[in-house]
Amino acid sequence: MIPQFPQFKQLELEDKEAIESITSSYPPYSDYNFVSIYSYNTDNSAQISLLNDNLVVKFPHYISTQAFYSFFGTNNIVETATTLLQFAKEKKDDTTLQLIPEVSILADPLLQEKFIVEEDIDNFDYVLSVQGLSHLEGKEYAVKRNFVNRFIKKYPHHVAKELDVADTDIHKEIHDLFQLWGQNGNKTEDESANELKAITRLLDAASHFQLFSLGIYVDEKLIAFSINELVQEKYAVIHFEKADISYEGVFQYMKHITAKMLGEKEYVFINYEQDLGLEGLRKAKQSYHPVSFLKKFIIKEK
Repeated sequence: MIPQFPQFKQLELEDKEAIESITSSYPPYSDYNFVSIYSYNTDNSAQISLLNDNLVVKFPHYISTQAFYSFFGTNNIVETATTLLQFAKEKKDDTTLQLIPEVSILADPLLQEKFIVEEDIDNFDYVLSVQGLSHLEGKEYAVKRNFVNRFIKKYPHHVAKELDVADTDIHKEIHDLFQLWGQNGNKTEDESANELKAITRLLDAASHFQLFSLGIYVDEKLIAFSINELVQEKYAVIHFEKADISYEGVFQYMKHITAKMLGEKEYVFINYEQDLGLEGLRKAKQSYHPVSFLKKFIIKEK
């Protein structure tokens, strides 16, 4: 059971149903997707509470020792924001509310009169079209189409198949490919350690989640994988994807074949999550021609 504010509890796997009972009525914002929060909670520091029937999350700050607060819901928004900002001051935590979904911002027009409300562009979720990526038609997809065709031509005997990510043998294949991806990208162990921990947490709890995972094999060797979650409103969320980039076009092909398989399951959109303000990541995500964004905001006192 999630406690009432100002009490908090440490986020646990058993909280999945309670959290999704709140979030499942809205588009799947990545920061409030349970699988995402759980996977990246590698130091068990995330905490949750309920305030005015809104979900409150105390997130660890990635670049400072201060925590920050966020909330998701549409109930008594001004009061919720006021209470959380005052609480953050008292606790000497970050005095801005971050990652606030647009549905919460729009729930009360008075919010923008009472507070400074700013778009958090670095944390907008990219929403991709399953149909667009599965067909790759038109000028806008010409570059992706060329990469896909090159991959198919160069590796005609490749195999693309759904992965059972509850299988420990698959865990080892994913782990080995992740290490290779890090080496190819000149990643230090520190740079990739937290993401590897997050993948491991997800794989260890995979049986609790509705996942669709894809692997690309060449000569029986895993060269690419994507781990996706099937969520409400015909959305899939891409949680992790890695590939051996020595295989030309492998990333583009993986996104294409993942979309094709999701289309067969009648899914319509893919949440490609945020770019975190990283220029290279932003260009890569924009190149897939998002059809919309799930916007998030920052709230500050005036």
